[in-house]
Amino acid sequence: MRCRLPHSPVRCHRCRCRRGIGPDLPGQLAAAPRDRADRDCRRRGGCRVHPHSPIAGAGFFACATRRAGCDGPGGIECHVIDFDDVSVSFGEHQVLAGVNLHVEEGTLNLVTGVTGAGKSTLLGCVNGLVPHFTGGTLTGRVLVDGRDTARFRPRDLSDVVALVGQDPAAGFVTGTVEDEIAYGMESTGVPADVMRRRVEETLDLLGIASLRARDLATLSGGQQQRVAIAAVLAPGPRVLVLDEPTSALDPVAAEEVLASITRVVHDLGLTVLCSEHRLERVIAFADTLITVEQGRVSGGSVPDA
Repeated sequence: MRCRLPHSPVRCHRCRCRRGIGPDLPGQLAAAPRDRADRDCRRRGGCRVHPHSPIAGAGFFACATRRAGCDGPGGIECHVIDFDDVSVSFGEHQVLAGVNLHVEEGTLNLVTGVTGAGKSTLLGCVNGLVPHFTGGTLTGRVLVDGRDTARFRPRDLSDVVALVGQDPAAGFVTGTVEDEIAYGMESTGVPADVMRRRVEETLDLLGIASLRARDLATLSGGQQQRVAIAAVLAPGPRVLVLDEPTSALDPVAAEEVLASITRVVHDLGLTVLCSEHRLERVIAFADTLITVEQGRVSGGSVPDA
């Protein structure tokens, strides 16, 4: 039997902006942030809660303040990802050189650069694929939620970092939307009642509740991408890595996927690293622009439109 939880729109406790899913708009997406004031609301202590936090209370996606001591007036920034003097080379070819990068919790970070600049290597350092699967030499230190990725293999980081690639269908392992979202939790022994609750709430958050019984093969590209994000989101990671999530999508589908990603940042305080070639599609949604050029990495706030 499916577990349906009542829910109401989430409101930021500081600016009172609407941040959630309301019963008046079932299965639809909230508007994405389009200006600096909207994005900065989150940095002042807006809606964010980790799904497994005890402050989640009655629901998976409750409205709560940030962790004590993180950001806010008189506080300190809360970094979930830290690159400290990181260099990566494959033989004689150096791909990343002396990278120092600190990614704030609960932000959408756009990673840009030309083909071959090192974007994929940068993202691979976050989930441990570099150097554990790719080989090569990594010097310096990459910390994700306090874990040194040189000491933790990707499977040991899977509870913290989730990855969605360009082709979501290539990663599907079940037949229907609902089964796909439940699969990761079922395979790791999450209790049935908890699993049902997370499936329901993840379906709602991504705006795909109406697709729950659909065969994955019948979905559009944008729908498949949102299901793939839902499937890795349900277990409750803190970091989501997206490798060109809109590259194969038309503009309308891309907008839907990006709106879904933005809601995840708003409602869960998730940290997102998103690599994209089409800067114009993503720039309005991003908090931070990370540029990779000839192995060097620079980061800064997204300029106002």
